[in-house]
Amino acid sequence: IVLQLCYAHHTGHSVDLTALGADLRIPLSTLTRKIDYLAKLNLVRRAVNEEDRRRIDVVPTALALEKASAYLKSVLSNL
Repeated sequence: IVLQLCYAHHTGHSVDLTALGADLRIPLSTLTRKIDYLAKLNLVRRAVNEEDRRRIDVVPTALALEKASAYLKSVLSNL
C-alpha cells in the first residue's frame, strides 16, 4: 500500500480510498483498517480531495517517502 501511494505521489497523482481498494483488490472495510494503522505509524494521512470534496485521498507522509526510498535502494543494490 505504502509503495503504491509513494509511486502515485512521485508521478503527481492523487489516490482516493475507493480507487486504492479497487487497484489492490482489497475490500474497503479492510483497506480502511489498514490505512488507520498506517496513519497511526505516521506513514499516511487522509486529505479531502480538492476537486471532489466527497472523496478522501490517502497521501504518504515524508516518513513514508523516506522509508520507501530506503527500501527500494536496498532492493536494487542487491540485484
